[in-house]
Amino acid sequence: MIARRLGLPVILGYLVGGIAVGPYGFGLVGDVEQIRTLAEIGVVLLLFTLGLEFSLKTLRQMGKVAIVGGGAQILLTTALGLV
Repeated sequence: MIARRLGLPVILGYLVGGIAVGPYGFGLVGDVEQIRTLAEIGVVLLLFTLGLEFSLKTLRQMGKVAIVGGGAQILLTTALGLV
């Protein structure tokens, strides 16, 4: 709610809120393993939701840009991971 009132993206508010209540903020939630488990569940649900909204027709329209951009991202991420 605060992020929205400040005109910031809601996801930024979620991130700041998570940091604030986590073990490295005010310490309201201290069990790091439980946080990791919940984070993994959140990622799975996010990917599931994206999969439901994903359209092959849209991907075909984006075509070359999506393939080149995706390939570049994979290569860059791999290169940074090796450093």
